[in-house]
Amino acid sequence: MASSRKPTRVSFLSLSLLLALALVLAACSSDDSSSSDDGSSTTGSGSETSSDLEPISYPTVFLSPDGEQIEEYNYEGLPADEITEEWNVCAPIVHLKDPYWLALDYGLAQEAERTGTKLTVLAAGGYTELQNQISQMDDCVAQGADGIILGATSADGVVAKAEEIVSQGIPVVGIGVPVFSDEVPVAFASFRVQGRETANFMLETRDPPEGPNKVLFLPGPEGAGWPEDSLKGFEETVEGENVEIVEVKYGDTAKDVQLSLIEDGLQANPDIDYIVGNAVAATVAPQALREAGLEDDVQVIATYITPDVYESVVAGEVIGTVSDSTAMTGRIGYDILLRMLEGEDWLAEHPSKDIGPVPFVVSPDTLDSFEQERENSLPPDGYEPVFNVN
Repeated sequence: MASSRKPTRVSFLSLSLLLALALVLAACSSDDSSSSDDGSSTTGSGSETSSDLEPISYPTVFLSPDGEQIEEYNYEGLPADEITEEWNVCAPIVHLKDPYWLALDYGLAQEAERTGTKLTVLAAGGYTELQNQISQMDDCVAQGADGIILGATSADGVVAKAEEIVSQGIPVVGIGVPVFSDEVPVAFASFRVQGRETANFMLETRDPPEGPNKVLFLPGPEGAGWPEDSLKGFEETVEGENVEIVEVKYGDTAKDVQLSLIEDGLQANPDIDYIVGNAVAATVAPQALREAGLEDDVQVIATYITPDVYESVVAGEVIGTVSDSTAMTGRIGYDILLRMLEGEDWLAEHPSKDIGPVPFVVSPDTLDSFEQERENSLPPDGYEPVFNVN
């Protein structure tokens, strides 16, 4: 086995200090849910969001175009009394069918209510619905949006439309997933770094320590950008570590799709040691393993956290995951857009257009400390999607 792990550019000590600060500065609400995005309109209320919420103060890092962490930055949000207008924000996002996007929706709704601005959320229906999302972006403009929050169905497929809208003087800010445009800042935790953290966790906890290990990897929907980044980070970290990725299976993050992919992967590769993949894959994997009689032979790791993944870690069905502070990411993206609407030149005043929270591992050994931080990662119990605020 190689003697050292592949490094990121932020030191372990710096990450520890940042995470300690995060625990002190937690500021949202709590836990779990899943939903479908049927387009029904739910208006934000005090039970779901909080007008008493304090402005963001949270440890983040600026990200290079290839997802490297390049500079630490404690993000400070705009106080509500510094926002000069009731800005009209439109947010076309991928869907609200899984807890990851629900957590982002929760963060957006929190900031809209805190700042007294208007928010309209539109769900495209899935990662395959690029053309629908482009039409929704046009709808945002037609309906008089001052700015757009974009949860992109495709990292490059939305670029032409996003840049067209920016050229009209309407700022566009991405959340959750990359957008491959120099004109669109994005708030997201680097999935490349999360892939590395996932791999390092596996390497540090595997038994025997030197391997060998066979991995079935399920990144998520091909072409969305973040699944490829997640796989890339994982691959570059396990290189030379006696790990074989026996198969990579892309697919939409619907439960039935992921379950089918895992069942096919297990049938072709019954001797694997790990299933590593997106949150939905990780939560349905235990069922597939039980049905195949492999629950005692294969361990499951998720590349990012959702309420279902968290519960699976608590239950011992998933041995670890990585948190990207998803709800906080939504809040940060919303705040960036407000800053741009208030006249800040975000692209010129910062070392990179992209910024995000520092990912960290959640495992049975860290559950107690995560309890203090989970409100920045997960939506509350029973959270329903909010489509309209103010």
